[in-house]
Amino acid sequence: MNEMFLALVLACTPVKEIGCMQITDTRGPYATKRECVERTGEMIRDSLVLFRTQRPHIHTNFYNFKYRCAVQKL
Repeated sequence: MNEMFLALVLACTPVKEIGCMQITDTRGPYATKRECVERTGEMIRDSLVLFRTQRPHIHTNFYNFKYRCAVQKL
């Protein structure tokens, strides 16, 4: 049975109006866990750029990111 990996990222902030947001990957799934982990890093970096422009009143140091590469069986 083949396995693929799905990149999952959650961005949380203590700001009550925002809370946590799930960041959706539009490229995966990935053949290796390494590719998946690399992609989660890209997603986090891209999210920080977006948050700086979309929510400049919330300092990006307030975001806490969690990531996971979930196994998807084919």
